[in-house]
Amino acid sequence: MISGREPVAGPSPPRRRQAREGPAELTVAAKVRAARALAVASVLASLAVLALYLSQSLALVRYPYDWDPGEGLAIDYGRRLIEAPQTLYARTVSPFPSAYGPLLPALLTPVASAASPLPAARLISLAWAAVGALAVFLLIRPVAPAALALAGAALALAPVELTFWYDLVRVDGLMVALWLLASLLLVKAWTAGEAALSKRWVAATTTLLLLACLAKPTAAVHALPLVVGYWVVSRRGALRLWGALLLTMVATLGLLQWATDGGFLWVAGLWSAHASLPGLGRDIIVFFLERAWPVAALCVVAALVARERWRALATDPSLLLLLGCVLVVPAMSKHGASWNYALPALPALAVIGGRWFGLGLAPREPGDGASDRGGSRLRLSAAAALVSAVALGLTLHQSFPLPTPKDEHAARTFYGYVRGYVDRWGGPIVATRPDYAYVLVRQPVEIEGSSFMHLAAAGLPGTERVRERLQRAEYTLVLETWPYPESGGYREAIARSYVHAGGCLMKFYFGAVTVHAFSRHDIREGLVPPPGTTFCGGPSGGASPP
Repeated sequence: MISGREPVAGPSPPRRRQAREGPAELTVAAKVRAARALAVASVLASLAVLALYLSQSLALVRYPYDWDPGEGLAIDYGRRLIEAPQTLYARTVSPFPSAYGPLLPALLTPVASAASPLPAARLISLAWAAVGALAVFLLIRPVAPAALALAGAALALAPVELTFWYDLVRVDGLMVALWLLASLLLVKAWTAGEAALSKRWVAATTTLLLLACLAKPTAAVHALPLVVGYWVVSRRGALRLWGALLLTMVATLGLLQWATDGGFLWVAGLWSAHASLPGLGRDIIVFFLERAWPVAALCVVAALVARERWRALATDPSLLLLLGCVLVVPAMSKHGASWNYALPALPALAVIGGRWFGLGLAPREPGDGASDRGGSRLRLSAAAALVSAVALGLTLHQSFPLPTPKDEHAARTFYGYVRGYVDRWGGPIVATRPDYAYVLVRQPVEIEGSSFMHLAAAGLPGTERVRERLQRAEYTLVLETWPYPESGGYREAIARSYVHAGGCLMKFYFGAVTVHAFSRHDIREGLVPPPGTTFCGGPSGGASPP
């Protein structure tokens, strides 16, 4: 029987739990869920960037011909290190000596003598790109979640119109990877202070910096701010590091000078023959920033987000990575410099942006409640999503320079002519690029085409040898991409003893250039392209003397 007064029901158990937890705890749970979703989205976007870079890199790796006219020179150095090491640092510019350190030739020796060495050499270069990306991840990870560190690594590779360079057989990718690994040790020691000091740490840091310099000497400039700045952290550690570096560098330089009979430093001095070009440095920086400005913009955003923690940013050593890149700017005005001089700034900016987001959005210590920690996690995941979204947008917006089947056909036609010519008539040949022609006929690179004009104007040893061999018509075949010097009798000798045999419109990463072939007068073998070919022509075809 139901009475007129119903009992008042108490709160149900779920309602009691909700009352105990309160709205703040529910907000934390919602933030955690949102943070997890953003982190997953960020990781997927970052992996997409890395996968796109890898797939396009492998397409370039498979290309059997040179995509930069100087790739053949690097292969030639590796071969000569085995067959004629005394020519790498001889005091002559013909055959052209190794303008950089001996590390790259040493690493290429296993593949340099192969019939088609470029794919294997590019695969080695791709490994260096992977090491550099890993170093960026490890530089960011101590102060940021894994998703944000992975986004930073993807961002360092995202501007593919620039980072495709890592896949070329050049010294830059190797130098950048070693410099970043050495910077990783220095940054860890910077934050750990005296606790990081050990003989093993000093030995590893010194070894990596030495190897980076043996790849490309400008690594010393890139690393200088971090090495000098370590005095602020620990004088004892700095003394150990500087002592080991000076001792090792001096000993290595002395050994190289002894082994090359003084040629190592002589070859390094060849850079002084390059004249300065007003405005070249500015053009390089503009070219670089047009393609990399979103990476720099993220650093600005990170600084604004973390403005309340400016003290942590000011003491963070990552900014010294960028300072090391800025110190190279004066060298960009030298003739022959290109935007690859600015390439190390990409990983430096990616590291700065990732670390500053991590430092600026991390939970405050101490006294943070659960709600604040949930908010920090959400903000860090949002930063990772932002960085990875910018990286993915850059990768999709920019075009990774890749050769087309037509480009491969042109290279096959041209190099087929060169190889067949030398098989029938012998050598030697001389070329102002592409250097891969020398590799295919198993001849040391006679001259470096982009700099020979300056070296000849300076009257450096070896230039007269080239002029005399032209005058005596000792070369059976002359190839010209960059022009021979207008003075000194080079052009007159070519006009007197050689006839134009045709040429091909050869495609490289920067565009197409016509490579002209000149056959010796007593041979007169023209370049006869396959029927229907439009990118190569004989002496009466589309390719004519310059």
